[in-house]
Amino acid sequence: MFSFLFPLLNVVKLIIASVTSLVFLAFSCVILGGSAVALIVSTPLFIIFSPILVPATIATTLLASGLMAGTTLGLTGIGLIMGLYQGMAAGGAAAPADGAAAAPAAGAAAAPAPKIVFLLCFK
Repeated sequence: MFSFLFPLLNVVKLIIASVTSLVFLAFSCVILGGSAVALIVSTPLFIIFSPILVPATIATTLLASGLMAGTTLGLTGIGLIMGLYQGMAAGGAAAPADGAAAAPAAGAAAAPAPKIVFLLCFK
């Protein structure tokens, strides 16, 4: 009944996944850059104020969690891009579930399904 919506839903899914992967990669760059700068700035302070172990431990924990968050967001963004690339290379999304699309009449010729073309900058 609503089989005309499947290509539109595939396009929406593609757009959302693309934007999400770019946002995750941008957050990853910002977090990794900020953590690296904070580590560079705080290293001399650790040497000067070495008797203060509790703040040093807290700062080190925050820096490590920042690096981990940046790495996780980056890997998630790259994973989304790889999933998009593999999905488009395989010919688009999976077939709809049983009963989702009505079978064409006996005399009607089945029209080819429209394909979504997604060009990536991979060579």
